[in-house]
Order: sequence, then C-alpha cells, then structure tokens
Amino acid sequence: MTTIWPIWHPDVHSEFGETLRFLGIEVKAYPKALEFIRSKFSERVSIYEVFGDKDILVRVYAPQNEYRRIRDMLETNIGSLTGEFIVEKVLTIWGHQVPEFRGKDLAAFDASELQTAAQEWQNFSEPRKELLKEKHLVIGESYDPEGRETIRSFILIASKLNRMDSLDDIVQQIQVKVPQIRDYLSGLYLGKGTGFGGDILIELGVPNDSFEDIIELIRSLHEALVLIHPSTKTYIAGDITRERIDQCWFIETMEQTVQRWMSRFPSMRSLPLYDKIYITDLCQRWNKWLVLSLTKAFSHTFIEATIEEKKNGHKEKLKNAVRAMENPLEKFLKAILIAKAEEKWGKEGNEERIQKQLAMDRPLARWSLGQFLEAFRRWKDRIDEDALPAMSIKRLQEFLELRNSIAHAENRAETKRPFDDYSLEYIHAIVDGVFQVMERFDDVA
Repeated sequence: MTTIWPIWHPDVHSEFGETLRFLGIEVKAYPKALEFIRSKFSERVSIYEVFGDKDILVRVYAPQNEYRRIRDMLETNIGSLTGEFIVEKVLTIWGHQVPEFRGKDLAAFDASELQTAAQEWQNFSEPRKELLKEKHLVIGESYDPEGRETIRSFILIASKLNRMDSLDDIVQQIQVKVPQIRDYLSGLYLGKGTGFGGDILIELGVPNDSFEDIIELIRSLHEALVLIHPSTKTYIAGDITRERIDQCWFIETMEQTVQRWMSRFPSMRSLPLYDKIYITDLCQRWNKWLVLSLTKAFSHTFIEATIEEKKNGHKEKLKNAVRAMENPLEKFLKAILIAKAEEKWGKEGNEERIQKQLAMDRPLARWSLGQFLEAFRRWKDRIDEDALPAMSIKRLQEFLELRNSIAHAENRAETKRPFDDYSLEYIHAIVDGVFQVMERFDDVA
C-alpha cells in the first residue's frame, strides 16, 4: 500500500522554527556510508549521490537543534561537510507552487493535532484535512518518491554577479527563456550558502527514460543563464539513495504557542503573562470548537469575553457568551432527538411523533433548552432507553442552571445561585462539559 504524505506550506515549517537546507558532503568510504543510510539512518531526509564537486547532496527540513543533531550524525558516519545552502524563500516545492500564507489560519490547529496529521495523514479526519488544504497549510499530497524512476538534477545559480536584478527578476527571466522548465520543475529556492557559490537553487525531476531531456534542459538553462549570470553549478543525481517528502517536526515552545494565539486574538497582548498563558490553555482546549460552524461563533465570543474579564473584571460579555450558546445548543439537541426517533421508528420518527410519545405540550420548534432536557428524561422513562447518557444530561443541566442565573437574575426562586457567584474557571468547566457532550454526538448534529 502506497503511503500518502501531506506537503506542508513552507511557512508552516517556518512558524515552528524549521529551515530547509541542502548539504554537500564529501564521502569517506562509500560502502560504510551507504550501509549507514539504508539500514540505520531513520530520519526524514533525502540523500542523493551526485556527479559534481560533491559526493552526496542531503536535503533536510528541521529546527536548528534537530538539524545540528542530524548534521553531526551525517558527518560522523558519512563524511565531511563541504557546502551548505540555506533556503530563505521557497517558490516551488515538490512540484507545487507556493500560495500566499496567512499566519492566523494556523491558530485553528494546535501542535499535537498537526503532528497527528503529519504522522497519520491517510487516517486523519477528512473535514480537518480539507480545512488544512483550504487554508493552504497543506498545499498538496504526495507519496514518498523513493523508488520512482526519476532523475534528479540540482542547479545552483550565482546571481551576485549582477546586483541590478533582484532574485525574483532572475527567476522570471529563467522561466521566460526556458519555458519547458515548468514541465520538470520540482523545486525553486532562493537562499544563501557556503561551498556552493549560488543563491538560486533549481531542482528538476525527469523520468529515467528521458535522460536526453534533462541534458537538453540543463544545456538550455546554461545558455540562457550565460546572458544573465555565467556562474552556475549542476549536480545530477546518479542514484537516489534515499528520498523523503518533507515532514514538519512541529516542536513548539510555550512562547510560540502564546504568540500563535495572540495573532488570532490580538486583545490578549496587553494582558500579564500568566493571563496570556491561561487564555492560551483555554484556546488549546477549545481548538476544535473554534473552527466548527456550529460552535465557532460562541466559542470565539467566550474567548473574547474571557479576555475582557481578565482586563477589566467585567462579566457582561461572559453573560452574552452564555446567551449565544443557547440557540446552537437547542438545534444540536433537536438533531439528536430526531436522529434517535428515526433510528427507533423509521420514517414515522418525525417531530409530531416525538411530541406525542413524550407528551410534550408544544411543537419541537418552540421548545426551550429546559424543555429539551425534560424531553430526554421522558425518553428514558417512556421509551425505556437512554437518548442521552445520564452524565451528558448532568452536564447540560449545569449549563442550564448557569443560563438561568442570567435569564432569571431578578427571580431568585428560579436560580440555584446568582451569576456573580460563578468563578471564571467554573464557567469554563461547564462549557467544557457541553463541548464533551457535543463531541460525543458530533456525527449526528
């Protein structure tokens, strides 16, 4: 079975402190080096045996600490480092042009969920996959190309000879002068390095049976580049020892997590650090609910209300957030009831049948949140089965009491406690409970 991997937007890598590098290595002893790569080297890097002034070209996308560890491992077991090209801008990667990136979209996912997506892409939630693609956090899919019948070629261009042209101008000239490059372009990178002598790297991939095509393409590129910048270096991979689609490491510090959520909720910025951490933790817990259509509006409202309460001690926005939950929650409970009725009575499991069976005095469209909870209790008594587990009803009842503390604030007989007696942490715990109920029946509603 072929394993499919996501191709992450380069800026997703950057957000987690990851940089793409190409390393040139002079090999000490080929048999030992190749044995190490094939049998013991488990990192997600690509390694090419190339013709040119390097023996091996290594592609690695990693945060600084991980990069140092991988580099040290390579130097210890394969050979000495003779060149390093650090990519600063990616225009094309794995054959995909890089679209615009909006950092705020990344806040819809926490690092652990992104790690799951990276490691278990084929089994990852389809709606979340689609959201990653829609937001351009994932710009394509591919399978590990190892074993493909492909010739890889890497061309480094020294653009420093003409300081009048920007790197983008040079790339544009290349695409105009050699239009056929688009058919074979795997990667196009701008950067800087030592031991390579260039700041534009072009990566080409051509089928093995088209060797003449890659030679002709390289010749056309060199002819075009002589008119722009005569200094180029070309590395053709004689063998792809190991090739892997880049995977993000998703190593995030608390500071990065806080920064990520502050980009989504800028009003956090003026809070003390301990309050920023509190709200960041809340965002991490509610991450899923901040993007689903049913819960998006009121979960956002709750975060903003929490920030306001932390800033000024005002609870009016928290009251509004509680009120905002009521209508979506009623729709959610109605959907569960109808699904349970259809499961029990088939096509006859309509709203009228539910009202009659449960002896409710009004149509479902006019039920309040309290009446929905009463209906679930009656379902158990009259139909002798649980439409909702007892713990779920308990959590929803806690929310109803919170809501009543606002709706019936002037009538103490209707409330168990006034709203001002609820701590912020207790309110969040009640909302957590509602989310747990909704998650249990996410596929129904």
